[in-house]
Amino acid sequence: MGDEDNDYSDDIRSRSTFLNYLAGGSCYLPDRPGLKVPFEMGLNIHSDAGHRSDHTICGSLSICNTVKKDSLRYYPSGISRLASMDLSSALLDQVTADLSRRYGVEWMRRELWDRNYGEARTPNLPTVILEMLSHQNFADLRLGHDPNFKFDMARAIYKAVLRYVNGQHGIDQVVVQPLPVQKFAALLDEDAVSVTLSWQPTSDPLEPTAEPERYILYTRSGDADFDDGQDIGSATQITLPIAPHVHYDFKITAVNRGGESFPSEVLSVYRNPGSRKEILVVNGFHRLSGPAYIQTPDSVGFDLEKEYGVPYGMTSAFCGPQLDFNPAYAGQEGPGALGFSSSAWEGKRIAGNTFDYAAAHGRAITASSNYSYSSVSRDALPNCTHALQRFVMIDYIAGLEKEGQQDWVAYKSFPKAIRQLLKKYLNKGGNLFVSGAYIASDMWEKDEREFIREVLKFQYDGCAGQDSTQLVNGLNMEFPIYRQPNADHYAVQSPDAIYPASPDAFCVFLYGNGQVAGIAYPGKDYRVLATSFPFECIRDPKTKAKAMGAIIRFLTE
Repeated sequence: MGDEDNDYSDDIRSRSTFLNYLAGGSCYLPDRPGLKVPFEMGLNIHSDAGHRSDHTICGSLSICNTVKKDSLRYYPSGISRLASMDLSSALLDQVTADLSRRYGVEWMRRELWDRNYGEARTPNLPTVILEMLSHQNFADLRLGHDPNFKFDMARAIYKAVLRYVNGQHGIDQVVVQPLPVQKFAALLDEDAVSVTLSWQPTSDPLEPTAEPERYILYTRSGDADFDDGQDIGSATQITLPIAPHVHYDFKITAVNRGGESFPSEVLSVYRNPGSRKEILVVNGFHRLSGPAYIQTPDSVGFDLEKEYGVPYGMTSAFCGPQLDFNPAYAGQEGPGALGFSSSAWEGKRIAGNTFDYAAAHGRAITASSNYSYSSVSRDALPNCTHALQRFVMIDYIAGLEKEGQQDWVAYKSFPKAIRQLLKKYLNKGGNLFVSGAYIASDMWEKDEREFIREVLKFQYDGCAGQDSTQLVNGLNMEFPIYRQPNADHYAVQSPDAIYPASPDAFCVFLYGNGQVAGIAYPGKDYRVLATSFPFECIRDPKTKAKAMGAIIRFLTE
């Protein structure tokens, strides 16, 4: 394309030229050679440089080009070049409005530039550059690293493009894709030959058209992958036959004329006709988060070694842990500049929340016992109170759930309604296994501390983040857990240490440095086993099954 030694310039030029080639010969670019793909517009999504010394938000800027240097004011299709300004304005309006309302901040609407930038000038279609945020500005990246923010930014861009494209065809009313469903439950029926799935739609307070019209069910059985999905209509409940001794995993998407939502979490069931006992797996791990941060007068930045956050699925967004935190050097580049990082994570995939842990726990249950199991999302548990006592044990997955310093969405390990339900279940003779990295430190209010002390029988004993062994000892086993960022499974970098809060409770697991990682309470009224490492973080599947077997025997026999 140009200078062989300048990949940056070639990259900018090649994408615009490639768009023209793809669209060439179509109705939008009829007099140019090409592949006749009817592209209607182009969108370049960037982040830009720049910072604010007061650490407030920079926000978003857009760029278009309405007059080429040859004074042409129309694209080859006859569309006015002012259309690119319409798109630029729509993007800024939608992004600013949605992010400000969603996060309770003033997301800044910066300038709309009509300037001679190659990426906006060269395409022969309405094309815009959107500078989403400043990658040099701490306040922008505090939001920008959060997966929830990434979703909402992308959704705002999608909505602006949707309205622009439809408007070009004279369509004023549009329908926006639904949000993922909530309150998902997969419960074996009492006849033990079928499962009932139930869920609820999620309304979008920013978009009243985003209501589901129907749902698609995806099923995974045995060792197969998920199928291609089955349209199950508009009902929010369905009963399905299941075979014995087969793991069934389910996820739901919502659909309307605007498209298909992201999938729900995965829930799982298994029927063992030889057992009348059943375990309920509760998925309480829904957190998505950016990394832990530092913000003091003399230090600003992200502490990836304390917690890199919780990506959606996976991320490759980090070069490595931040090395330089001095805010006096904001806006500079290279060693010593604010935000300068190591290169230890370059090119590496870092695992996050896959929303598939009910299946992982379920397979450990069936590999180590003869029990059947059902599973529910935590927000569906209040709808299951009538059936809770039929379960000989609840396996509560807390994962990395917590109401963290860096979280823009509240994720409480044990919300008040759940604390009440678990207490009621236990007081009626139930048995509870709970595992999660922050099940103690996340309980900092008086009534929360009282719950873990009086009901779950443990207390907070500091952080085990300095334990470098990655090993846990207990139940006559020693096994490694995921402690360092990796591509296979989320890591627990700074888990809690706990200790027994009752004379009848005792330690059952220790971290490699001797801090307590799990306690057991063998009460005459009920039994609890709690670990401050997420159970699913045990690396070896056979060890995981052996540990689950020991836990089940302690709680149920």
